[in-house]
Amino acid sequence: MPMARIGQRLIDAIRKNPPKVRVDYYDSDVSGFHLRASGSGAITYFVKYRNDVGVQKRMRLGSASSLTVVQARDLAKLRLAEVAQGQDPAAARQAARRDPGVQTLRQFVEGPYREIWLSQRKSGNEVYKRLMVVFAEFLDKPLTDLKLGELERWRRARREKGRKPATVNRDITSLKSALNRACDWGYIEKNPIAKLKPERTDRFPVVRFLSPAEEDRLMAALDAREERLRQERDSANAWRRERGYQELLDLRAVPFADLLKVVVLVSLNTGCRRNEVFSLLWQDVDLDRGFLSVRGESAKSGATRHVPLNQCLREALADWKTQTTGQGGLVFPSPKTGGKLDNLNSSWRALLKDAQIEHFRWHDQRHHFASKLVMAGASLNSVRALLGHASMTMTVRYAHLSNEHLIGVVELLDRPANVVAFTGRAQEPAATTGEKA
Repeated sequence: MPMARIGQRLIDAIRKNPPKVRVDYYDSDVSGFHLRASGSGAITYFVKYRNDVGVQKRMRLGSASSLTVVQARDLAKLRLAEVAQGQDPAAARQAARRDPGVQTLRQFVEGPYREIWLSQRKSGNEVYKRLMVVFAEFLDKPLTDLKLGELERWRRARREKGRKPATVNRDITSLKSALNRACDWGYIEKNPIAKLKPERTDRFPVVRFLSPAEEDRLMAALDAREERLRQERDSANAWRRERGYQELLDLRAVPFADLLKVVVLVSLNTGCRRNEVFSLLWQDVDLDRGFLSVRGESAKSGATRHVPLNQCLREALADWKTQTTGQGGLVFPSPKTGGKLDNLNSSWRALLKDAQIEHFRWHDQRHHFASKLVMAGASLNSVRALLGHASMTMTVRYAHLSNEHLIGVVELLDRPANVVAFTGRAQEPAATTGEKA
């Protein structure tokens, strides 16, 4: 096990180059204090100790995103001091969390799991809703009565109803995680569905990206939509003018009729996820140096990354900035509330219909960005960094788009020596000018 003094330099090194497998780094100063670095880039502090009967235990102190190294080390010292006084801090925490009134899955999910665990996670509310809706038939069962066979039958029924394996696997993973916490906190002795293996799925499904013709139609549909909105505003202002009413903003006096075109341009040219785009602040956009920053709190990985802006997007954002109210705050505030955008689903679906594009989700703009880069010759590692993938596992799905080198390898079979090996006869030399046939 690696041993070194845990400090900010080590944290920065791990974040820059996460390990491919989980690694524990033990502190050389405080016995038992260590951090765990996962392949996803997550870093968590722990302290290991033996209680008064000699049982070795590991206690989670917190993540590196919420605790500094100094805070985590001080917390480890405090817990070790409690052990020296005959206490068992992990058992005390477990007893404090355990509520004798929690018996059913519903009581656990709505109570301690939601309050202690999900409240600390970005997707916590989404996971909570999934558990309450998808596993509704199990909510009123006691935690100790959940059976592996019942979940296997439930999974089979879901698949028969047409649910995709990846969707069912995600649901099962959410329930497994909840039951793992119930086990850790002493509500059940073991996770009853721990042995339920995920269904096989295509690890590298074909990604959807726009063909050149589709991309042209999308841009044309965006321009047509802009003109349509301007014409509608012209008509509305003419009506108001005739009646002496105050006119609305003249959309022909500003670069964009509304935010949809700019949002789509950002998505297509940066590969940012929808929440990352909706969360952008003007302070995250550096038009002078030509890049935008995706802050860790809005990124799925929790790590900040910087994405360069091409000239097209740089000009579009500069124009958009001139018509937004003020130089700070959200880049794309909601037209209704002024707060963060919720969604653009209706506008997006209408746009795709106008462009005659089918089976193209909002998230597929991210795939389009990556696919175009790979087909243009960008390395997979560069694409990985731009997309914010913690490892190459997700980025490899685009590898088949860069197949020129594979074609070159196969063409080696056409060399004379290899033709002999495959056919048993030498390839005849090509006739040259002037030779007899």
